[in-house]
Amino acid sequence: MNHDIVHHVLTLLPVDKCIKARGLATRFKDSWRFARKLHFGREFIKEFRLEPMEFADTVDHVFRFYKGPKIQSFHIYVDPDHDYVA
Repeated sequence: MNHDIVHHVLTLLPVDKCIKARGLATRFKDSWRFARKLHFGREFIKEFRLEPMEFADTVDHVFRFYKGPKIQSFHIYVDPDHDYVA
């Protein structure tokens, strides 16, 4: 499949699906940098088995290296029972 088409399809997926696509092929390794749906909810935390500081670092990393043209939606879940500060 044409690289531009694949890239476009991946930008339509939520960031967690783009991160998982990295394991499918080397050409998908940076697809998460262009995801337009940055959803960091409970499912994201469970799927990647992240501790509170790992979660905070992951969100920070995604924003730090984001290269997409625009963010379509942003969701974040912050558990009030966890401390996210080192």
